[in-house]
Amino acid sequence: MTRNLATNVVARSLAPRPLAAGLRPPVLVSLSLLAAQAMLSAQAQETLLIAVGDEWSYFKGTEEPPVDWNALGFDDSDWLTGPTGIGYGDQDDATVLTDMQNGYASIFCRRVFRVPDPGALDDLTLRITYDDGFVAYLNGVEVARSPNMGVPGDPVAHTAFATAGHDALASESFALDPGVLQAGDNVLAVQVHNVNLGSSDLTFLPELVVNASFCIQRLACSFTAGSGVTLTWFNAVAYDSLAVQRNGSEIARLFGTDQQYLDPDPPAGEVTYSVVAVLGVESCASPDCQVRVFAPEDILIFPGDEWRFFRGSSAPPADWSQESFDDGDWETGPTGIGYGDGDDLTVLDDMTQRADDPLTPEDEFRPGYLAVFARKDFRVADPAAVDSLVLSIVYDDGFVAYLNGKEIGRANVPAGDATETTAALAATEPGAPAQVTVAAGQVKAGRNVLAVSVHNANLTSSDLSFIPVLAKVPRGGPVDPLLLRGNADGQGGVNLTDAVFILRFLFQGGTGPTCIDAADADDSGILNLTDALAILRSLFQGSGPLPEPFPACGPDPTADGLAECVASGC
Repeated sequence: MTRNLATNVVARSLAPRPLAAGLRPPVLVSLSLLAAQAMLSAQAQETLLIAVGDEWSYFKGTEEPPVDWNALGFDDSDWLTGPTGIGYGDQDDATVLTDMQNGYASIFCRRVFRVPDPGALDDLTLRITYDDGFVAYLNGVEVARSPNMGVPGDPVAHTAFATAGHDALASESFALDPGVLQAGDNVLAVQVHNVNLGSSDLTFLPELVVNASFCIQRLACSFTAGSGVTLTWFNAVAYDSLAVQRNGSEIARLFGTDQQYLDPDPPAGEVTYSVVAVLGVESCASPDCQVRVFAPEDILIFPGDEWRFFRGSSAPPADWSQESFDDGDWETGPTGIGYGDGDDLTVLDDMTQRADDPLTPEDEFRPGYLAVFARKDFRVADPAAVDSLVLSIVYDDGFVAYLNGKEIGRANVPAGDATETTAALAATEPGAPAQVTVAAGQVKAGRNVLAVSVHNANLTSSDLSFIPVLAKVPRGGPVDPLLLRGNADGQGGVNLTDAVFILRFLFQGGTGPTCIDAADADDSGILNLTDALAILRSLFQGSGPLPEPFPACGPDPTADGLAECVASGC
């Protein structure tokens, strides 16, 4: 994935990553069942009958499947099974087809779901991210196909190719006829085709949605020093136009297909954005997105600044994060530091392990390394004039940050000492920056040192990213340490979307929470699968309220290693 260094935003926020060992689809399947149950009491809300990550049966297109493969009564018990995304090559696949490239052109997929009362459904939408083409059936009836898969109604053989390539950049929506459904069990069947046998990737990420809203469901905003505020969203349909609003006033009018906007000159302070979608005579505003904008004089470390760094092919000195450590013999380079994402000014071209494609005939194996250690000096003239520091980091896959030798925050790295052999908890993609707030009492007059170790999930990872920004909040500036337990998506309130947000971040490459402490729904001091489960059990299984602060915003009463929230939706 290529990303503009100046914006620090990834447009594709829902791409899944492979499931970690021991984390299997039953949890995600139960999520869809809970969503279907919620439909009975919340008809006005968008509801998922089939969610990303649900388990599907699938058949590799090495031969033609049985003619009735897409019918409800077909027995698929001998088919393979796995969670979506299904495919290869884009790091968006929970089920990886390692033999598809140069092997076969298509896959055939089935998912059974239940609808108690189809007559109660006013609409039905297939929302799908795909590469390269597809044909979809409900109970054996064709209901949708991508434009590159020929004439509707014509059968498509397992050897057929999509007529044009299609990158899985964002989901697309296809309106379906709910009249095809029956009470009880139904089946959605989809055949997915590549553009050629040598294609570098295939993606299948489906959702079946009731009451799909044409509104923009989630708006992400990210401030980057020297660039401005980047807004990113996903269109539910092709709109007539889009109006970008800042603090309630329109600042830009965009085409209806745009999904990103850069505000190059935002005012300093807390800024609120929304995007109003216009479709015919109707308009609908996205949820608000709040971001803190720092004045240039308050930026202590900019993206692109020179850092000292040490490659983790061996252990760094034990005192590497201390202010007194002499890093004079370390390498230097501007951030981003990493490789593989197109966002790196300093490229670590030896970090990923290589066992083939040797660099030279004498070098047939490269061991690679899991971590890189980086240091940067900065100065504060008068700590008494500083309310706090805010560290913002775009990262892939995890990091641990220290100020003058004391840990101030970490993301996606297990508890305990982080060394050159420490792997990140899961593979991620660089998304919206993680933020860490540092109390002014930890800052010294004069020289200070920010030190960060950045960790990959495995030695063969295709990328690593590290783009940090450090800013000061002047004394008397706005600081919001409040949070609402379980409000993972920062949109206010706690509902099903917060559990989905956590699952997508952990397992499917989704955008990370701006307030990890709020996403820590079970108040365990770490963000993991149990937090999504805690929300679901509280909402649907009567397990009681989440830990305080809940159900209203408040300060976090628990001492843990998670940083106070700068933007939490409170």
